[in-house]
Amino acid sequence: MLSDVDHSGGVIITTPHGGRPLAVRSFPGLEVLLSVEPPSDDEFWDYTACFASQDLIVGKLLGASERLVAIDLDGEVHDLAEQEPGGLIPGAHHTWLSATDTTIRRRRLALSHLA
Repeated sequence: MLSDVDHSGGVIITTPHGGRPLAVRSFPGLEVLLSVEPPSDDEFWDYTACFASQDLIVGKLLGASERLVAIDLDGEVHDLAEQEPGGLIPGAHHTWLSATDTTIRRRRLALSHLA
């Protein structure tokens, strides 16, 4: 599933259906530039992820618990210190929206959020 497009339009994030890895791809060629498997066998990627900076992607891992994580350019997954309920929706200028039934919040990643 297409999840986000970087500001240049030359790179996209696709998220899996059925346990495949999250992928960063060139656009329009769709060459896989980065492929990230869930860190454990009992976790899987949610359907949305977004570019949170030039060097980080934000996504959610689902499974026994829900984790908001940052993924660096080496494919390493880092838990974020602050977790968010609700859906993750890509926003402009390296932001995302966190939406629940009653609220919508715009979020931006600060390095202090990395746990």
